[in-house]
Amino acid sequence: MAAEVGGSLDEAVAIVAGWPGVVERLLAAHVAGPDGRCAVCGGNGRPAPLWPCSVAELAGAARRLRG
Repeated sequence: MAAEVGGSLDEAVAIVAGWPGVVERLLAAHVAGPDGRCAVCGGNGRPAPLWPCSVAELAGAARRLRG
């Protein structure tokens, strides 16, 4: 199962890396707030995750993949 999740994540990173401008927009939005949590994640009464959130990690991996 872990291999499936890893493969899916790798696929998601590759897909996002191919979308022009998306990586930059995600990284610009998903930044640490003053409390150390993602500034845009969370909602519906749930606290935002600590930064880097999953979206920021995915976008960062996509940026590294592109080089």
